[in-house]
Amino acid sequence: MRKIQYIILLLVLNIFSNISAQETIDAGGIDPFIFGGDQKSNVANIELLLIMILDVEPDPNNTVDFGVYHGDLEAGNPVFTHPTHGRGTVSDESLWINFTYRGYPGQQANIHVRSNMPVPGGIKIQIHIKQAGAGGEYDRHPQFHSVTLSETDQVIVRHFPRGYTGDGEFHGFQIRYHKENHGGNSLPPGFEVMYEIRPAN
Repeated sequence: MRKIQYIILLLVLNIFSNISAQETIDAGGIDPFIFGGDQKSNVANIELLLIMILDVEPDPNNTVDFGVYHGDLEAGNPVFTHPTHGRGTVSDESLWINFTYRGYPGQQANIHVRSNMPVPGGIKIQIHIKQAGAGGEYDRHPQFHSVTLSETDQVIVRHFPRGYTGDGEFHGFQIRYHKENHGGNSLPPGFEVMYEIRPAN
């Protein structure tokens, strides 16, 4: 009887020793499943970059001509005399703003405008968006603002979501320039109107 109990005791102890030798794996931990050798981890970062592209069409011929109406120009008469526009006043609607904007979720954008040098005294240039064109996928009814051009940065299109307008004339936002120049002054050489798209604050 003692011999049988001894054998049973040995078997039980052997079973418990085998059980205690088993490796325990915590499947809920951050470093599980170690089966020998070096343990290494790799992290994959995926990032969609913020994209903001803007141009003014037609490109490269995107110059607004506020020149003289030669048919009306006579010695002794004021410059910019015209039966439709009146003395010293002229408008242009030939240019279009195209843009592509991909922002972060929920982040809207603005379009800013300024001149690269001071507007000479006696000249007033007002800019506003006349209408939105065809094509693309974008908000055609954001907040439009009329601005008087200066070196100071101003917002002309406010708070629009990500989208794209399509490329070329009649796509995007049509720009209307209205210029008053009753004194017959000239813009300096190199004068430019600068547009920029930025994330809204």
